[in-house]
Amino acid sequence: MGNAEGQVVVLSEKGQKLQCALGLHAMPVTAVVPLPSGDTLSVGFDNFVCVGNARETMAKQVRAGPWAESARHREGENQTKRARAREREREREREGEREKERDRER
Repeated sequence: MGNAEGQVVVLSEKGQKLQCALGLHAMPVTAVVPLPSGDTLSVGFDNFVCVGNARETMAKQVRAGPWAESARHREGENQTKRARAREREREREREGEREKERDRER
């Protein structure tokens, strides 16, 4: 499932426990589809379609041991921050292009 922080959250079938959180989007996630490979396909308000490598992320977390739950949460937050930073950079680039276009029109 997706959340308002831009994360794709994978829950276990038994007990609905957090399996992994993938910070893929800079804005809220609007749809998530599980893929046959075990990965996820998601869409967010940031107009991006992302494939999340949930299977590999969960495998890494299993090897990391029981303390990994807080690390999973932090990694998901870090991924979300990186996605938001990329979106801010793209917005700055778009604004620069708009400025150039306005200058050309003058």
